Formats: sequence, structure tokens, C-alpha cells
Amino acid sequence: MAVGAIGLFVMVEGEIGGDGLEGMVLGFAAALCFSAYTVALRSGQARDMTPAVCWAGFFGALYVGTAIVFASGRFAVPAYDLGICLTMAVGQIGFGLLAYTAGSKVVPAAELGLISLTEVVFGPIWVWLVVNEVPHRETLIGGGILLLAITANALTGMRRKRPPPMV
Repeated sequence: MAVGAIGLFVMVEGEIGGDGLEGMVLGFAAALCFSAYTVALRSGQARDMTPAVCWAGFFGALYVGTAIVFASGRFAVPAYDLGICLTMAVGQIGFGLLAYTAGSKVVPAAELGLISLTEVVFGPIWVWLVVNEVPHRETLIGGGILLLAITANALTGMRRKRPPPMV
């Protein structure tokens, strides 16, 4: 976890400043909420937590819909872009969280959090490959450190005793 945190710090250290403070605060809040979600999943592992994912999606859509209504016409998204957003919401977020929720029954919370950081590592790479936006050198170095931490955690985890399968 400490090596992963160092990797994250290397990725963002050049961007820390007054200009993007609001974005950094919201990003931190999102990370905090996702951490709480991960811990809640592990604490409820004896129950099926899939409905929690569905309810989260419903309330998220309700929140965004309310924000759009109060945007007073200042919110305009072309139909094509809206289609991409909806596809990503269901595919990337919805199915991703369902898989994450299913995995939470057998993977410890700390490892779940570490594994979820692969999104942070691969996000800039996908943008680089798809839209040719070249990430900063620090982003690549920090991502490499983070990926190393995730890989080391996975390799050392293979040697640990596995819990019996849940039926």
C-alpha cells in the first residue's frame, strides 16, 4: 500500500497547486467514498451486495438528472456523446462495479483497493492510445511504481493460504 501511495504521489505531485483545488478536493472525496464502499462490501460479504450497486446507480442517476434540470438550459450534450456516456455508465461503471462487488467476497479490502488503482494507471494510457494525448513523464513513472506495487501484492498473495470457497 505504501509503494502504491508513492506511485500515486509521483503521478500527481506536479499538478498540486491552487488552480485545480476544487477538482483535487472532489477527487479526494470520490476516493474516500470509494474506500468506504470497499470496506462496506467486505463487511457485508455474507450478504448479496449486488442490490447496493443497483441502488447506487439509481441514486447517482437521480442526482445527475436533478443537477441537469437545475442547470437552466446550460447543459447541452450532443446525442452521440450522450450515447457514449450512457454506454460507459452501464458498461464500464455498472458491470465493473458488479464484478468488483462479486470479487469483494474473496479478496481483502486492502487488496481490492490496490487492484482498483489499475484504473488510475491505465486511464492515461488509454487516452494516449485513443486520442493521442501524451501523458507527463511523471504520470508514466508513478503509474509504473503503482503497477509494480499491484503486481508484487498479487505475487505475494499467491503464496498466502486461500480461504475455502463460499457456497
